[in-house]
Amino acid sequence: MSELSHPNVLACRARGASGGVKYIVSEWIDGPTLEDYLLVRGTPPLELFFKIAREVAFGLKAIHEQGLIHRDISLSNILLRRASYDAVVADLGIAVGPGDAAAQAK
Repeated sequence: MSELSHPNVLACRARGASGGVKYIVSEWIDGPTLEDYLLVRGTPPLELFFKIAREVAFGLKAIHEQGLIHRDISLSNILLRRASYDAVVADLGIAVGPGDAAAQAK
C-alpha cells in the first residue's frame, strides 16, 4: 500500500511495529464517511452523487492496478474531504494481493 499514491485512495505515510504491535500511519481526512454524510444530510444532489461514485471508481481502479483487491468497500470506508467532498477510499485492512490466491477465492 505504501507505494500507492492516488488522490482517491487514503495515503499511507508510515508503517511499522512497536512492542509487537503493528501500526499504519495514514493521512488525515477532515470530513465524514459517506455513511455519516448520508445519515445526517440524506441523499446528495445528483451531481455530487455522480462525483463521489466516479472518484470511488478511480480509487478502486488505482488499487486494482497495484494488483490489490480491497474486499471491504462500504459506505463507512469512503471518506469525504470536508471542503470539496472529494471521495477517498480507505481501510485496506483485509485487502489481498497477487500472492494471496487462497484469500481471493473466499
